[in-house]
Amino acid sequence: MGNEVILDLHSNAVEKCFVDARRAFEPRLHRESAPELRDLEQTLRTREALLTISYRVMDDAHSVAVVADGPGFLVRDTALAGFYRIEHLKEFHDLLDCVLYVRK
Repeated sequence: MGNEVILDLHSNAVEKCFVDARRAFEPRLHRESAPELRDLEQTLRTREALLTISYRVMDDAHSVAVVADGPGFLVRDTALAGFYRIEHLKEFHDLLDCVLYVRK
């Protein structure tokens, strides 16, 4: 899965930015996002955290980055310009895996 590759990079890369990121953030891989949505949203709202979440798109998968913003969430999708808002993570359909990065 794509998020496993990203997690491996975060966990093992020797470049300074990754070393610094390991000191600051603890990653948590969730192989299935859907059952965890309530806890993921709670963590995003109450902790300094970033979520990369994947969902199925036709025969492939796509992932976006999500942060809390007031009562909702901001989404950064590299396929689009800027950010857009959602109220709940369940607005993503056909969810796959995710990685939650929480400030230590």
